[in-house]
Amino acid sequence: MGRFCHGPRFLLHRDVEFRRRRGISEKHRAARGRSGDRRGERHLPVREKKEVRRWTSSSRKFYFGSATSAPQSEGAHDAEHKAQDIWDLWYGLEPYKFHGGVGPADTSTFIEHWREDIALLHETGQNSFRTSISWSRLLPDPEGDPNPEAVEFYRNVFSTLRAEGIEPFVNLFHFDMPVALQERGGWESREVVDLYARYARCAFELFGDVVKRWYTFNEPIVHVECGYLQQYHYPCKVDPKAAVQVAYHTALASALAVRACHEVIPDAKIGIVLNLTPAYPRSDNPADVRAAHIAELFANKSFLDPSVKAYTTPSSSSSSRSTTSCPPSMRTTSPSSATTRSITWA
Repeated sequence: MGRFCHGPRFLLHRDVEFRRRRGISEKHRAARGRSGDRRGERHLPVREKKEVRRWTSSSRKFYFGSATSAPQSEGAHDAEHKAQDIWDLWYGLEPYKFHGGVGPADTSTFIEHWREDIALLHETGQNSFRTSISWSRLLPDPEGDPNPEAVEFYRNVFSTLRAEGIEPFVNLFHFDMPVALQERGGWESREVVDLYARYARCAFELFGDVVKRWYTFNEPIVHVECGYLQQYHYPCKVDPKAAVQVAYHTALASALAVRACHEVIPDAKIGIVLNLTPAYPRSDNPADVRAAHIAELFANKSFLDPSVKAYTTPSSSSSSRSTTSCPPSMRTTSPSSATTRSITWA
């Protein structure tokens, strides 16, 4: 968390620095061309500057852009009636675990500078921007009405992106469980699955006219591993049984959101962002092969199969058991091929 994600600000800085260095290099070559060099009067041509090409989704089906998330970029975590999420809670309990003492209230202050940031996206020729909605900002009371200030903020952002020719890609959950729901068990609770489906439907109804590309979750295996096995995310548990329950409920929540999206915004696309880690056996030894198979099931198939195939792949020791499945309206159907990240669309 914190200042490691600056999105377009970093990209623009890097672009300006590149152009500055290139200008210095060209001036140096031009000077050498005028005065000659010691190996002979060889004149080096000055490279002609070319205008940076701007990708447009109207001419090519290719998206070039930046990505961030609400908890990484917005800041202002105690403003505009936002309720606490687990990052606020955890930072209050153990601030020493956050690098440099930078907590969720700081980040890159997108909520204050979103106009300038969008202008930078446009200036650098980007035609897409991926961010997320803060569940606890949009619905401070998970069972209540939307926060009007949050609705205004997100609508302004999404509408301005569109006005600048930038496609908004909006994620619904980026590791930021509201505290009010974590106290009910978080993703261990079936009740939270239904409340997430309610939140997703609310977002579709509020912003579906300006947002046509959605994600249900960002890298859901992360909050399973880091929150319930490795203690890198709150609630910092080491509980394999809870981890499996969290994974199942997350996959179910994603399917419910996909179905709601198809119902509310028929012309939208919705998917899930998965960070995939391929597993290979160390040798042909049966024990190594089985270990790789188990790792593949956990790290990749646990979310990839429900999203694409609508069922989970059983392990070899339980192949006779029936699989968990869901109807076609609750699954995605067109996976993109990637070695480390897969985005599946419906």
